[in-house]
Amino acid sequence: MPTHTTYYQRPNGDEPDIEIEVDFELIGGSDPSGLSGPPEHYDPGEAPEFVLIGAAIKSTGEEVDLSAAEQDAVEADVMDRLGDFDGRDDYPEDY
Repeated sequence: MPTHTTYYQRPNGDEPDIEIEVDFELIGGSDPSGLSGPPEHYDPGEAPEFVLIGAAIKSTGEEVDLSAAEQDAVEADVMDRLGDFDGRDDYPEDY
């Protein structure tokens, strides 16, 4: 599976946010099928699984751990922008 990169802005109190570079993979997933014909042949498809590979402060390269809330935020952002990472124009909204 190809590794992808996105960025997360970690709040830093009164200081500027810290930009975190996040590497991840998307595993599996499928497009909807059976969009015509009887309803019993409809398959809404399945979103891919988000797998965190690692995270580092962009400016220094220092590896960091993401909290569960940060990881959830990154995953939600990636799932909202799947087409940016898989070469497709967009995913259907049926997930």
